[in-house]
Amino acid sequence: MAKQLVESMFSNDNAVRFGSFVLEGSTVTYEVITNADGTEYIRMTIVDDQGSETVIEIPIGTGYFGGDPDDSGG
Repeated sequence: MAKQLVESMFSNDNAVRFGSFVLEGSTVTYEVITNADGTEYIRMTIVDDQGSETVIEIPIGTGYFGGDPDDSGG
């Protein structure tokens, strides 16, 4: 199911820039954002059935998911 969602959301053939779906009672919305410098990221917002909201920002094409690009490791 996850593979189908990802392919539907970010397929190169018919890529979309935003959308939403409901998964196990939570509403998930996503949008591709372009910064002024041309870099892009996906903003995913998850709202559960109690109204609690979680926002995840995922960089596109940087290779630094979950890390600090300025950290040289030393």
